[in-house]
Amino acid sequence: MERLLNLPLDDRKARVDWARFEASRFSRIFPDEGADFFGHLFLQSAPRLQAALKECADSWMSVGCSFDRWTMGDRFKQMMRTYRVRLDAPDNQPSLVLDRDFEDREPEPWLAFDMFLSFLLGPYSSELGRCLRCNRYFVNTSGHSNKEYCRQRCASSDSAERAGEEKRLRETEQKRNAIQNALDEIALLPKTRQPRNLASLKKQVASRADKRIASRGGRDFPTITMNYVTRQLNAGRVNIPKLLLKEIQSNKRKRDE
Repeated sequence: MERLLNLPLDDRKARVDWARFEASRFSRIFPDEGADFFGHLFLQSAPRLQAALKECADSWMSVGCSFDRWTMGDRFKQMMRTYRVRLDAPDNQPSLVLDRDFEDREPEPWLAFDMFLSFLLGPYSSELGRCLRCNRYFVNTSGHSNKEYCRQRCASSDSAERAGEEKRLRETEQKRNAIQNALDEIALLPKTRQPRNLASLKKQVASRADKRIASRGGRDFPTITMNYVTRQLNAGRVNIPKLLLKEIQSNKRKRDE
């Protein structure tokens, strides 16, 4: 079931390989038809069959794999009326087998039903999920109820991305704090040492903030530039102290007169 759910339909070879695999399996169950018949059937109907199976899987997961809440439960109960139960003993081990004749003009829903029914009757019916990273379907057979990824590669890649994002957030916050501290320090300087215009202020802030970060061992990310200070000011992430801003605005008016 997982193989069809995750089958890349645009990959011709993958579709052929899957169709042959299913044809071999079904021809053993229905020997009168033969592998060629089922191979052609599965190859042509793969897109519709996958869509029908995904409908079953997605609706099953949406209710937390609970049959009492499953919206397709009644449809499955009705479909069961078309089956007959017989006793078989493969490898001399008696077991009950469900048989149904595929005589419908559109067999895809029944084939999908058969696949999903086998899954529901198995030991992992409550363990169907989708990978948080690649969105592939998987059946959790690990025994760990909190499994969120289809394989270790996805789990490791996602962890690395989260770590990278957390690092970027820390660096951004560190730079923001350094810029705001620089603005506050400059505001406490005597007026004779304060910048006379906004451009000079940004230049001093960038220099002070950059040196502050360097002194704390923060040289593993880009230098703080005047443009970066401008973007932080425009976004409202840092603020020029009121008295310092008032003085710069006053100087601008005097120059404009």
